[in-house]
Amino acid sequence: MAVDTMQIGETKKYKSLNKSENLYKAIDNYYQAIELNKVVNNLSKFQFAYGGLENSYKELGDFKKAYEYTKLMNKIYDSINSSENKNKIIELEKKKYLETSELKLKNEQERNANKNNLLFALGIYVLGLSIGMIAFVKNVKKIQKLLHNVLPPTIAKRLQKKEHPIADHFEEASVVFIDIVGFTKASAQKQPKKVAEDLNVIYTILDKIAKKWGLEKIKTIGDCYMAASGIPLADPQNAEKAANFANEAMQKLKNYDTGDGSIIRFRCGVDCGSVVAGVIGEHK
Repeated sequence: MAVDTMQIGETKKYKSLNKSENLYKAIDNYYQAIELNKVVNNLSKFQFAYGGLENSYKELGDFKKAYEYTKLMNKIYDSINSSENKNKIIELEKKKYLETSELKLKNEQERNANKNNLLFALGIYVLGLSIGMIAFVKNVKKIQKLLHNVLPPTIAKRLQKKEHPIADHFEEASVVFIDIVGFTKASAQKQPKKVAEDLNVIYTILDKIAKKWGLEKIKTIGDCYMAASGIPLADPQNAEKAANFANEAMQKLKNYDTGDGSIIRFRCGVDCGSVVAGVIGEHK
């Protein structure tokens, strides 16, 4: 079989021209793509176009041109990687910042919570201490009031300061005695509770009158009420005050009706002169 070598050579030449023509067309398209992409500035599209130009020039045998676009392609590749790395770094920094901010916020919240708990506990402690102090002061006042009911305030204070025994001399003082006439006989006919109730009412009246005239109640024994003027503080008007007390007491208690039909009568005595008054013994 005969082969036409001239025809084969022409065919190869045609194919070669056709390939070159296609490559140049491809190159033109890549250049156009590059120009269009300059507006968008998409690095991946630049990389694609430079890669296409690199391969096209290699196919054409223009290795110098191919090398130029190889360098441009590598530069774009480095830029893309650099940009991606930069974005990764930014994301990492952002994540780290958010985590740090959240941790700071959490720590701040915990500190505030601990602070609030401490303040709350301190407030409860102070409140408890205040209530305790108020209760203590109230108890002290109750004790002082009870003590003052038993002893004159000035004497009570001296006892609280551990002064004992107390024995004061007064040149001028007055003592008033008031008792019930026939108390023993009258009380025998009544219930003890009724007797105590009557005495409570009577002594309350006498206490108010004694306070009005500045007398110090000394004691009550049965039906006997004893008060003094001019002690524990000296008073030059002690006799006048004692007389006023005795007079008003006898007027208010005159023919005292107990409410059960029985009438109580009183007698009164006043003595003036020098006295020694104080506190002796250690119990009651």
